[in-house]
Amino acid sequence: MSIIAIPEICSSPAIGRPKLNIVKGAEAAKRSAHAIGVRPEHIALSTDNGTRQGTIGVSDHIGSDTFSHVAVDDLPDPLTVRADGVVELSYHSRIFLFPDPMQIPEFDYRSLRVE
Repeated sequence: MSIIAIPEICSSPAIGRPKLNIVKGAEAAKRSAHAIGVRPEHIALSTDNGTRQGTIGVSDHIGSDTFSHVAVDDLPDPLTVRADGVVELSYHSRIFLFPDPMQIPEFDYRSLRVE
């Protein structure tokens, strides 16, 4: 079992940049976890369909990537999503997301990763 500090659970600094998206509550409970995480690069965007839907907040083109903050319909906090290349996303436009289910670590109430 690995130990990883989760900023929203612990007072430790964020791991990685941009930081891991942390989701708690009902979504984590579906996986029998206290919290789950997904890195921005493990969430694909689509304008047609996906497993989640949300609204674009801020998008920023940084180097070869586009980072967007997406307010997902059923989550309390926005997710940061990284897309390859320059992706034209308008403020407040609707977007679909595909989090990679194989890249979602689970954490217990002590912030320990569940293997």
